[in-house]
Amino acid sequence: MTTSEHHFQMDKKITWGLILAFIVQTVVVVSTVTSKYSDMDHRLQALEKFANANSNHEPRIVVLEQVIVNIKEVIERSEVHLNRIEEKLDSIRYQPPQPSQLRRSQP
Repeated sequence: MTTSEHHFQMDKKITWGLILAFIVQTVVVVSTVTSKYSDMDHRLQALEKFANANSNHEPRIVVLEQVIVNIKEVIERSEVHLNRIEEKLDSIRYQPPQPSQLRRSQP
């Protein structure tokens, strides 16, 4: 084996096309990465705004829950009272007349 068979030589010429390809690739990579991070920042800002807007509703929700609990209690008490009244009306309505009451009604 001679030295000419294993001899490797690089050409020191760089064409304008290769330089232009490197520049275009660099610009594309930088713009892609920048747009990705820009989208993430925009999304994070939107999420932060949404979270801040929803945090203002929390005290209102707690108050509404308490109001609903109170309304449920009033409804339950009202149902109990209505059931008692209904039972009393049923006992009066279906009670057969007593003989003492029949004698009074006759002249």
